[in-house]
Amino acid sequence: MLIGALGYFVSFTLFALQRTQNGYWPFLFPGLTLIVLGADLQFNVANMFVMSAMPLAQQSLAGGIIQTGTRLAGTIGLGISTAVFNAVQASPPSSGFYAGDEAAAYAAVFWFSAAITAVSVGLVPFLRVGTQGGAVESVPPVGAVGAALAVADEEKDRKPGAEVEVETERAA
Repeated sequence: MLIGALGYFVSFTLFALQRTQNGYWPFLFPGLTLIVLGADLQFNVANMFVMSAMPLAQQSLAGGIIQTGTRLAGTIGLGISTAVFNAVQASPPSSGFYAGDEAAAYAAVFWFSAAITAVSVGLVPFLRVGTQGGAVESVPPVGAVGAALAVADEEKDRKPGAEVEVETERAA
């Protein structure tokens, strides 16, 4: 989680430092690379953590909750970012690093994003994710197919290395 949060933080900082006269390679390319690293690591770890923390029967509910939370947080962040952008665009800086630069409003949004990710980097030490995955809990079989699969699993456990064919009845 720390690597993902740092990937986000560094990428937003690089985007914020980008000015109109800078090229693609010094800031944008490394920033785009690191933001993908951050997204890939954090999204996967968060989903695995939530799914593994819930009983098997409630994992789809947990997936819906994490997706809803992700969408709501994105919407709130977009609203705040729009407010920051509009405020800076209404009165652009007349001195400093971004004086006269058309990208000043975008830079302000990226500085806001870097500040939010800095907070998340600070919260990472308080996470206790642990190792995810491992042995699957047994689930009671459902229906004729589930019962046939359960019997096949039991027979396979009795005869190590032996493959068992499962026959199921087809409804007419």
